[in-house]
Amino acid sequence: MAILMDSTGCYEQQGVVKEIQEGLVTVNFSNASLCAACHAKGVCGMSNIQQQSVQIRDSSGTIRNGDRVKIRMRKTLGMKALMLGYIFPFILLILVLIILTASGNDELTAGLVSLASLVPYYVALFFFREKISKAFVFEIEKIDRHE
Repeated sequence: MAILMDSTGCYEQQGVVKEIQEGLVTVNFSNASLCAACHAKGVCGMSNIQQQSVQIRDSSGTIRNGDRVKIRMRKTLGMKALMLGYIFPFILLILVLIILTASGNDELTAGLVSLASLVPYYVALFFFREKISKAFVFEIEKIDRHE
């Protein structure tokens, strides 16, 4: 299963429907090909995992368990995830470290407080996960048997 980028600037991946509950379709796919095409694969930490799953809202009702499907995601969503998960926390950490060391705190205190400043950031991400997940929209399409 190879990941492809179509003409609309979307990544496309094939997978198999594992479960359907209340309009949420869980699709399993191998991420080896996904990681090979990703520009952030060196820092992500997901590259060692072989199987991934994603939940996608489907209102068509035509998809069943065991169906082969295509999943599409806009390329810009990968950058958004990278920013939320790695870039913004790194900037926060560095800013807090610079401010604390410039204000005369010792390095140990500045370092520990800088690390502790990430806790509220990730807690905020956790509490806003529903709102954030609405921005990460995947499209799903059933693959015809003759494809």
